[in-house]
Amino acid sequence: MAEAVGAFGEAPLRGGWAEFEAVPIGILARSGAEAERIVEEVLGGLSGGERRTVELRETLFAYLRHDRRWAETAGALGIHRQTLAYRLKGIEAATGRTLARSEDIAALWIAMRAWERGVAIRARV
Repeated sequence: MAEAVGAFGEAPLRGGWAEFEAVPIGILARSGAEAERIVEEVLGGLSGGERRTVELRETLFAYLRHDRRWAETAGALGIHRQTLAYRLKGIEAATGRTLARSEDIAALWIAMRAWERGVAIRARV
């Protein structure tokens, strides 16, 4: 309790940011609701449960987890590189984002992390 009061008092001095000992800070969504908004805004059409949508979302997440390395991503998914290329085009069409743009890659990575957070929250409920 004393730590919270101290941090609250120092927050204006730190630009509104308060830190707590031994509390991990997530880089992304702070709540389930915020995670859902990020997913909806960034992933858009890839947030559904249809087979093709799930396939594209899983492809996107594998692509991001493997640092956009085509051979590793295709190997992890058990698909040919040409199939990966086809799916990546589908991801761009579904999200309206370009996988060659750093800004879009950053947004998609944040959405992936928000998706993972939302799934973890839903699993606890």
